[in-house]
Amino acid sequence: MGRLIKFEFRRLFSQKSFYICTGILMLITVLQIRSSWNMRVDFGLDGAGFVQESLINSGTTFLFIILLGIFSALFICEDYSSGTIRVIVTRGYSRAKIYFAKLIVLCIAALIMLCLCWISALATATVVYDGVNTSMNMMFLLAMLGQALLVIAYACLFNAAASAVQKTGGAIALCIVLPMTVTIILTLLETTLNRGRTGNEIELCKYWLEQLISELSIVSPPRESLQLVFRAAPIYTAVTTGLGLLFVFKREY
Repeated sequence: MGRLIKFEFRRLFSQKSFYICTGILMLITVLQIRSSWNMRVDFGLDGAGFVQESLINSGTTFLFIILLGIFSALFICEDYSSGTIRVIVTRGYSRAKIYFAKLIVLCIAALIMLCLCWISALATATVVYDGVNTSMNMMFLLAMLGQALLVIAYACLFNAAASAVQKTGGAIALCIVLPMTVTIILTLLETTLNRGRTGNEIELCKYWLEQLISELSIVSPPRESLQLVFRAAPIYTAVTTGLGLLFVFKREY
């Protein structure tokens, strides 16, 4: 297992897609923070909380999730598309070990991307805002931890999608549309189930990853939102990990 993980890390750091996706995210983070600061100046707003807001928003954008999905598809499908997976299997490694080695490295890569966005946000916000105040309370730090857990959950979801398709083009398309498709389906279900209700409406979207991560895009998120994230993220991670493993075992190499 250790040799497989080392192999996947070498493959990760040799992939141009990892550096391109990460670089784009860091660049967009810098540009968004600079633009946000210019708007504050134009409207005469003070800089109170600007650094904290910039930091907490950097890993919750729609673009971050989309680029993570694209990179996940490229990373997971490379061995399947090139046929390298057959060579690895013939060397005596089980499918489960190969699967988990890929998944572990993918999750670490996702966290690296998130941390680099945080660093870019903190550095940029600190530069543009003089008299910086970067004090962070416990709720803020818990929100950042929650973001990290949700990013891992997204990585596991994209891994399952890519493992099901195992073709680069199809996996990229699926990883891009999947989060939006689930949101649309849940919204339609909510509308249908709540038709005629005057109270105790059913809320399905609040449990989906997109809504969960958006709840953590503020400096002081509600305690209830944090509790829901810390309960839901491990469930999503476990379920999608199991589905991805099932997809791998159903394929012939």
